[in-house]
Amino acid sequence: PDTPWYIMAVAGFFVFLGVNIMGYRVIQTMGTDIAKIDFHTAYCVEFASTISVVLATLIKVPVSTTHCQVGAIVFVGAVSQGRDNVDLGLFGKIG
Repeated sequence: PDTPWYIMAVAGFFVFLGVNIMGYRVIQTMGTDIAKIDFHTAYCVEFASTISVVLATLIKVPVSTTHCQVGAIVFVGAVSQGRDNVDLGLFGKIG
């Protein structure tokens, strides 16, 4: 059965609240703490994450898009800036 509209509204409100209260920490962690992300690196991260999700969908493997984003940041950051410039300890805490 479909989820009632009021459940969706409450869930949407809490997502809105979480993004506005704690979203800056997620953005900082993803964009600077794991690896420094600039415009070009961000494009590669989005591309790698998209490819991962599409391939997983094609082979019918459920994946978390957030985990794909984090993995793409680590991979692209390591390739573009060197493995020493990626905080693998923080990556381990997220996973």
